[in-house]
Amino acid sequence: MDAGTQKVLSENKTIRIMYESFMELFKDEKKAFGAINGIAEKVKAPGCKLIPIDDVVFLVTVSANHLVEMHAMIAGKRTDAQKAQALDAPLGKLLPMLKSFGAKLAYTSIPPEQISAYQEILKKYNFYQKPAKVNGKKVITAYVEV
Repeated sequence: MDAGTQKVLSENKTIRIMYESFMELFKDEKKAFGAINGIAEKVKAPGCKLIPIDDVVFLVTVSANHLVEMHAMIAGKRTDAQKAQALDAPLGKLLPMLKSFGAKLAYTSIPPEQISAYQEILKKYNFYQKPAKVNGKKVITAYVEV
């Protein structure tokens, strides 16, 4: 990694969190920066925002009238259980924020093999779950009224 990139990561917490999250996912710097660049393009569109809260960056996209899709990027190397725990306080701050934006329902997708780690937080915030397919892959879609 060059000095300029290191400086950006040290000075921009949002990009650092995204970088750490994607490095944990892909284990490849080129793919991590590719994902960050893809999100940078996506958030140029109206209805798509990055919302940093603590050590989590949420990608929130309006899917339909009063419906938002949300995905979390979490800093550091963590197990699924640690990621779920790290989401607790930030999710508690995000949901009221979404309501203030006019959202009524928010959802995210979780791979079935990871869902057990998130059950406690899903129950705490009253998410309901439904099996689905996203890009041909089986997922559990978790919905919450905001």
